[in-house]
Amino acid sequence: MASDGRQQAPRARAIHIPLLALAGALLMLAVVALAALAAPAGAEVVYDNPPAADAETLAFEDTGTAELGAFVRFAGAARLDPVVRVEVSNAGPVVAVPITLSLHAAAADGEPGALLARATETFELAAAAPVQPVDFDLAGATLPEEAIVSVAFDSEAVGLALAGPAAVGANPRETEGVYRAATPAEPGAAPVFGFESAPATWEGRQPAFTVEAAAAPAPVVVPPAAVPIAATTTPTAVPTATPTTTARPASAPEPSPLSASRPARREYRIPASKRMSLSFPRRTARLAGPGALIQVRCTGASAARCIGTLSLSAAGAVHKAPYSIGKGRRQYVVVPLGEDLELLDALDTTRVTATASTVQVGGAAVKTKRALKLK
Repeated sequence: MASDGRQQAPRARAIHIPLLALAGALLMLAVVALAALAAPAGAEVVYDNPPAADAETLAFEDTGTAELGAFVRFAGAARLDPVVRVEVSNAGPVVAVPITLSLHAAAADGEPGALLARATETFELAAAAPVQPVDFDLAGATLPEEAIVSVAFDSEAVGLALAGPAAVGANPRETEGVYRAATPAEPGAAPVFGFESAPATWEGRQPAFTVEAAAAPAPVVVPPAAVPIAATTTPTAVPTATPTTTARPASAPEPSPLSASRPARREYRIPASKRMSLSFPRRTARLAGPGALIQVRCTGASAARCIGTLSLSAAGAVHKAPYSIGKGRRQYVVVPLGEDLELLDALDTTRVTATASTVQVGGAAVKTKRALKLK
């Protein structure tokens, strides 16, 4: 074609933001919301009255005591699924002792009110041990602001450790006396549990309890989505020069665009004993807020955290939530249940299966599984 001497203007290329960008933005918001919803809810100590190493203990058999307790005012705001630690002593040989822990509401007159929770566990106590801890898991219970915590057992050589003022929380009646039930004189009679005023005898000493509870999951706040707007940029010049090609021998193989930049893959082999995985310390999970609250613990030594996905099989469906938990830590993970929440909430108890899939530095993910009772 003949040229008139004028240079032709370069062709303009319009650049549009594709619809996939909008879908990607909405997907990222969904991931952020799910991660916030499934953030682990940590447990915290809401009452702590730890005994000293040489703490004095009260032998139930010697003092004619059937049950001993304390008035407790809890600190903080965590109130779900309490775990109560009791310090006991054993002056005799190794023995298996059934111990009952009770949690009563505090009535207006200070007397024990409604029974909120009760658990009986059999513990094997070491021989001639001055003080050793035993834990009671009250999964499904919710603590009030104040309560009366008590312990009952029947053993000649076993005693309950006593301590002074609480380090966390408070005992408003610590200088007035204790909550106690004497051993009935008549065989088969039920002991009467109530407040016993004896300041000269107790002198501010109270049963040693430590109470840990979980906080309710924080509400999820999702920021408003910023919708991308399709736009056309300033025209960009497209070079019109004819590209120069270099002939390649017919026998030479076609080079791969990835082979030049991809480094050799290095395989890591982690011993089974050091792989990261989640364990399930409790046999129960509970409905809380938007889903199921499940306690887990991160174990392993090959990484600083357990990262993966927690799946819950419930009501014929599988629900999932991501997790990221520090090594050695015990925390709660909320698994959103969606429309199945109403169905499960209507049941008294139901069995579910929790499966944790934890990614590894090298190799396949480690899966751990446990059947749980959902309350």
